[in-house]
Amino acid sequence: MDLVESYTMKRHHVYADNFFSSIKLVEDLKKADTYYCGTIRKNRRGLPNLDGRLERGQSVKKANGNEVIVARWRDKRDVFMISSNNDGSYTQKPRTRFRHDEMIDIPMPVWEVLII
Repeated sequence: MDLVESYTMKRHHVYADNFFSSIKLVEDLKKADTYYCGTIRKNRRGLPNLDGRLERGQSVKKANGNEVIVARWRDKRDVFMISSNNDGSYTQKPRTRFRHDEMIDIPMPVWEVLII
């Protein structure tokens, strides 16, 4: 919280990697009117159970009462995400830079990280 203290209460969006991410941090930032999106480690304390086998392109997500969404999406490997600035919906993007004819569904937290 010390790192983003000057940005709180201004509706800014914070993006970070799994080193900084935790459920408590995201909830505290949400209370301070600051949004968060990033990856999270699968063994982080307080993370809801997102077990089960996923095929490539599939995802599973859970939300808590504080409008924090935790999602697991499988591309080549599993990616765990946490977000308070979207609803966990999906968008489409081309599979590769060179194959614009084939579109894949990706969760919005992944899309937000990709466009930054």
